[in-house]
Amino acid sequence: MEVTCLKWAHVLLEMVYAFIDEWMDLHPKGKFPSLSIPRMRFVDAGLAIQQLKKPGEQRCFLVEEVIPTAEGSFKKCLSSSLPLR
Repeated sequence: MEVTCLKWAHVLLEMVYAFIDEWMDLHPKGKFPSLSIPRMRFVDAGLAIQQLKKPGEQRCFLVEEVIPTAEGSFKKCLSSSLPLR
């Protein structure tokens, strides 16, 4: 379920940025103040299924993309390890 939600969220975010880009292209630059809209994205994710030795026994893992940690180039906005309040 989480992988499906990530995929849908990714598509919806891309649609939002496409709408913003189209809107900005259609409106004169001088008419509106300069907007700085940060470009965010979701990490790529998938399921890994481990087949164990017993027939029919398996384990399932959610795997996520490794993000390089070059200083200043990446800022994590949400963490699944923190409780939502």
